[in-house]
Amino acid sequence: MIDDIQDLSGYLDRYDAWGANYFPLMPGTKRPAVQSWTPYQHRRPTDVEKQQWFGEGMNPNIAIVCGAVS
Repeated sequence: MIDDIQDLSGYLDRYDAWGANYFPLMPGTKRPAVQSWTPYQHRRPTDVEKQQWFGEGMNPNIAIVCGAVS
């Protein structure tokens, strides 16, 4: 797990810069923390979604989506 929001922010910034698509996983697991991750195989999350997933006090694991979207 990432220890603080600054570290998390840095990782997310890097993933964005690389063009990698991602979504949250339940903390300490490989289970999606979203109802369905299928939409993220075809589109990037919005800024609002990212804030909801990775905002202050949130500490999910991160899944990288492989394929054409990334």
